[in-house]
Amino acid sequence: MEDKRNRSANLTEEEKIKLLALLQKYNDILCKKTDFVFNKKKDIAWMKLEQNFNSNNQFKRNVTSLKKIWNKLKYEAKTFKSKIKISVMGTGGGPSTHKENNILEEVLFLIGRAGVGIANIPDCDFEPDSNIVIEMDQNMTEIFAPIEVENKENEAKEKLPIPQVFEETGETAEFVVKQIPPVSVESRTDIMPTPSSRRRPIYVKTPKDQLIHQKIESKKLKQNALKQEINHGIEKRQEERELLEIEKRKGEQIVKIRNIILQKLESKEDVDPALIESIFKNWKYFYFELFLYKYFL
Repeated sequence: MEDKRNRSANLTEEEKIKLLALLQKYNDILCKKTDFVFNKKKDIAWMKLEQNFNSNNQFKRNVTSLKKIWNKLKYEAKTFKSKIKISVMGTGGGPSTHKENNILEEVLFLIGRAGVGIANIPDCDFEPDSNIVIEMDQNMTEIFAPIEVENKENEAKEKLPIPQVFEETGETAEFVVKQIPPVSVESRTDIMPTPSSRRRPIYVKTPKDQLIHQKIESKKLKQNALKQEINHGIEKRQEERELLEIEKRKGEQIVKIRNIILQKLESKEDVDPALIESIFKNWKYFYFELFLYKYFL
């Protein structure tokens, strides 16, 4: 059977409170930034937190276990907050179903907005069907009641208001009903288009727009050509540096072989012709120097 991993003791309530207090002290851990500098600060803060946590604690916890505990607390706090929202929005009455937890509330305070989330603000602009009363003047009132007319654009039926005018005449306040004929959708100018029926305008490029587009494209081409030229120059300089380095090493080798040959000539030892030939291929005047050294020195 496989050996089970060594499991440490569960975290007590006191240890959780102590961990939250240390996290509030070393607030670099709570920072959301994750670049190189802040990651380094977080590592240092975790090491200090580990030392302070284990200084007077019965069970020793390393940085890895403390990070796992902190991540688990954050997960439990978010779940706790979501259950509170569900219980608040629920129906049916009765007492609250969630229990208070001071530790998780403290975790929510530390993580801030990450545990609360974004509020859902309704953005619907729907208006229910209702009678709309418009005051025309002192002696006339228009009441719009919905009726059905045919829409030629989508061949569907819509409800449009048809006005009935009640005109007040005389002192006895008698009313005479005047029926106004229905008006088609195309001829109505007071109806605002709904978002579903609104059409987007077709964008047509003007000569000025085309000229601007051509200028932008030509500028991009020039920038690309300049980048290619710069890259070519960099590559060329790199090749020249490599060639100079090769020539330098070759010259150093020739000088070393030359010194070896001269030492052998001074001690009157035999010189390998291959060494002289290898130098002669790269240094044509070395034979003349050997001739002078051998016969005149």
